[in-house]
Amino acid sequence: MIVAVSNGLSRHVPRRIDAIQAATVTTWNRLAHWQPLADLAIEPETEFYLGLVHAADGAVGARHRAALAARFLPRFGLSTECGLGRHSTDDLDLVAGTVAELFETREAALA
Repeated sequence: MIVAVSNGLSRHVPRRIDAIQAATVTTWNRLAHWQPLADLAIEPETEFYLGLVHAADGAVGARHRAALAARFLPRFGLSTECGLGRHSTDDLDLVAGTVAELFETREAALA
């Protein structure tokens, strides 16, 4: 679904698309979940971000999902899951800390 929507937008929106952010879920823990990324056909100047950071599994889960996604997508940015406004303050702190850790170690750029 992520790939189909992104490709459709890239094909049919007449103006430049600077970035696309795609939500992911923690249960995408197998290569097969990420294989459709190989068919992503967006403009080269469009940045593509995957929402890999989740409160439920922090940096460990984000690293695992990033490694799987990188098998099919050579370049992508890192973002958080959607709906953080519905999380507790503790969860929000965890997500912010995870993002800071991944950016500091440059592990966000695994691909």
